[in-house]
Amino acid sequence: MSAGRSGVAYLALGSNRGDRRAYLLRAVDALSRIAPLLGLSSIYRTDPVGYRRQRPFYNAVAAIRWKGSPARLLRATQAIERALGRTRSFRNGPREIDIDILDVNGLRRTAADPILPHPRMRRRRFVLAPLAELAPDWTDPETGATARELLRALPTRPRAKRLPARRPAKRLSARRRA
Repeated sequence: MSAGRSGVAYLALGSNRGDRRAYLLRAVDALSRIAPLLGLSSIYRTDPVGYRRQRPFYNAVAAIRWKGSPARLLRATQAIERALGRTRSFRNGPREIDIDILDVNGLRRTAADPILPHPRMRRRRFVLAPLAELAPDWTDPETGATARELLRALPTRPRAKRLPARRPAKRLSARRRA
């Protein structure tokens, strides 16, 4: 994607250290300062994946209007993580905040970070549950399956449970996804 053309980027947010909800909301606030926020899912309480002996995560998915390259978005999200105090531990370990780029305007990238669409998102309920809520008709550029279809194909565990809203989720309309 060139720097002059804008499109929709979907970002997965996760936290399982400290005040998880506050970390997610601070990340959304920071994202809205770098690009227009188009939509935000509810927050989900999810079982950890990989390393299971840790606190459950809070996860959400945000959609932003992105005008720039995927590499520039990756640098911006990593800067937000650092600004919010993310400390690195080990792969799949606890974290204050994690922001993963899921998709940028349907681009397919395999050679450079970020790999798009996110290579493990199709197997992760903690990503697909909030994505299917926010943009149920989002289409995986590799498989052609929608977020809703990908979610239905997963086993029920590890779990993802929508938390009661403190503020309403903002569902992305089909018109705003284009």
